[in-house]
Amino acid sequence: MSELLKQICSNGFALFIPIFLWNLIFLKKLPPVFENKTFDKNIPKYVLIGESIFRAIIFVIPILTEINFTKISESIGIYIFITGVIVYFLTWLFLIYYPDSKWSKSIIGFCAPAFTPIIWLVGFAFTVNKFNININYNIWFYLAPSIIFVFFHVVHSAIAFKNWNKNTNSLEITKCNEIVSIR
Repeated sequence: MSELLKQICSNGFALFIPIFLWNLIFLKKLPPVFENKTFDKNIPKYVLIGESIFRAIIFVIPILTEINFTKISESIGIYIFITGVIVYFLTWLFLIYYPDSKWSKSIIGFCAPAFTPIIWLVGFAFTVNKFNININYNIWFYLAPSIIFVFFHVVHSAIAFKNWNKNTNSLEITKCNEIVSIR
């Protein structure tokens, strides 16, 4: 294997490629409430800014990490990471294929894509062997910003759910009023 290919494959960022591809391919298939203009409506600026800053941090740090794939099978981290990615993908599929289910309309189901990343983020933190820069790796360098990101992400989703639920309920009330006034 060429040295360049070896470096690319051992870079921690390589593990995030399937997640980025998934989001790119399936984002448009989520229910309309998840479109940016709707999902970000009435979200406080500090939530959006905090979420964006910590999202950037958790996706830049992996570029600076190295994973030794000869020892990866010895690490529980990779198993947590893979399990987390699968659970994350399943939450999306449920919202895409069963948008009218009780799960998808509940705050837990609606926010599941926001809180399940903590599983694969923790898995990644345990999978990393070292930084590829001159700093000793400590798991908290990745766990702390991951926890803060997920906090902001869940708050964002919970507010979006509240906004969506309020709009859905007001639409139902309007429809009921229209039906009553017709009679």
